[in-house]
Amino acid sequence: MRMCEPDTAIENVWHVLDVIEGSPAESAGLVPMGDWILGWSGGVLGAENDFYDLVEAHIDKPLRVYVYSYDFDALREVVLIPNRHWGGEGLLGCVFGFGLLHRIPPQPEDHLPGSVPLEIQEAEEDYEEQELFVPADVHSEVHYGHEQVQEWRRQEQEQWSQKTMARSHDDIHGTASDIHSEINTANGDITSMLFNGKQLQDSSKFTQLSSGLGSATVTSSVANNIAVIKITTSTIAHYYIVRSGINTLYIGTFASAEPSVGELRFIARLNKATLPNGNPNAEINGGTAIEGSDVFLVNGVTRSKFYSSIPFIRDQVHGVTGSGVAAYIIVPSVSYETSSGGPFFRGA
Repeated sequence: MRMCEPDTAIENVWHVLDVIEGSPAESAGLVPMGDWILGWSGGVLGAENDFYDLVEAHIDKPLRVYVYSYDFDALREVVLIPNRHWGGEGLLGCVFGFGLLHRIPPQPEDHLPGSVPLEIQEAEEDYEEQELFVPADVHSEVHYGHEQVQEWRRQEQEQWSQKTMARSHDDIHGTASDIHSEINTANGDITSMLFNGKQLQDSSKFTQLSSGLGSATVTSSVANNIAVIKITTSTIAHYYIVRSGINTLYIGTFASAEPSVGELRFIARLNKATLPNGNPNAEINGGTAIEGSDVFLVNGVTRSKFYSSIPFIRDQVHGVTGSGVAAYIIVPSVSYETSSGGPFFRGA
């Protein structure tokens, strides 16, 4: 629970005025004129420059913000990744308004929470009555009826399904926009992750639960442009989910009992040549092991892959970067158990 002054929370909001096509703001789903940023995962913000300073501090790193939609009278969490290499001006490609003229207006007295705005209802009704579809390469005066539209949609779904779940003798291939992953059907290991032609996966060790399940039952399905891959053993159900057009691999694990593979953890083993930049306190190259194979001495300083300056229960974002590419694991707060630290917690 985070505490704040209600008046300050209402005043210090950032109105989304414009979103540039292809920008980080558009990728995150910000809606021009209809969205307001209220705060972030660290709490509320006290002044106009606080938000801009926060964006600067999260260049090439995920920034979780809380966004209010006036149209749907709802609050949602949005992950922004500010960067300078998206192809346009600014870190987000978004124009904000702040101050008296940009505060959240009151909802109409007859507004029902959770209802669809009238203008959107009218737009949907018009579309359903007309049932028109104009392909991008066809003259705008040519229209098509409902049956033709449905056939095109069926063909698009079939083509994406074939692309997403094309099979070889031992792999399932999953595609989400610019990312392409391969999963071994014998054990559920991720054996390849290509992003814009760059291999993110290490070739000697794979991304997997623990040190690998050894063997598992792997099944897959595709519906509504969403591919679901399920990996099961006698005690574990592990899921990978991708959605067409979104460069995110969603992961979930359910364990009905203590697994035979030992401590249950997800380990992403990535290609350091492609993603060389990580937490400097975890860089052990050139070091000497001084505690098992976990803690190393490098130039008189101890380093470990487990080191963090954030208590484990709050350490929700882990990432590495490279030239024109970054990979992050973002862990929702509900995914953590009630532990708050660990033997390798590193003080500031």
